[in-house]
Amino acid sequence: MKVYIGLFFCFFLALNSLFSVPITPVAVVAESPNFHPTFTSASAIDGDTANFALHSPGQSGFLVYDLGERHEVTSVTSFARAACGGCHAHPTNVDFYFFADDDFSNNLDPSNIEGDADIVLIQNHSFSDLNTAANPSNSFETVVFSSPVTTRFIGERVNTAEFNDFDNFQIGEIVFEGELAPSLVPEPTNAFLFLLASFFCWGTFLKKI
Repeated sequence: MKVYIGLFFCFFLALNSLFSVPITPVAVVAESPNFHPTFTSASAIDGDTANFALHSPGQSGFLVYDLGERHEVTSVTSFARAACGGCHAHPTNVDFYFFADDDFSNNLDPSNIEGDADIVLIQNHSFSDLNTAANPSNSFETVVFSSPVTTRFIGERVNTAEFNDFDNFQIGEIVFEGELAPSLVPEPTNAFLFLLASFFCWGTFLKKI
């Protein structure tokens, strides 16, 4: 019985080491000009959904997120502004994209997906109702990319937002999911789990024989 429990734990650790992990951007490195000086674009990546990035005026705009280093990104989760109080200001249609040369700084308009060959569309997505107050069970939505993309910088272009009298859009939080690019050293947590699983498997196997 102990052998089976050990093997189960072993396989659990091994599988866990392969799972995607959350990737919180370290900075917003480019943005459209109308983000609020108090409710800045950085509020979308501070880990707190009570804060929010406010783009006003205008219900379209863009942000370019720096993931800190190259990752193989598989999905992104967008959170609505918490305790919105009935407002409807979340993005309704967005484009996620990356830069073919992995450099946003040499693009005159880092959101020009249609006119710049260096800017590559990952996926267009139409969000459902992300309004926390009106629909608490749907305060976030995950977009799974049709194909993983390996990059350091990812852009989000907001094309449309829920209509509101203030002519703005708000982003509660953005978190990507994936793993370090295969060419890089594995993340310490995953490497630790992999080694622990390997030693535990060998130990269990040797005890059995």
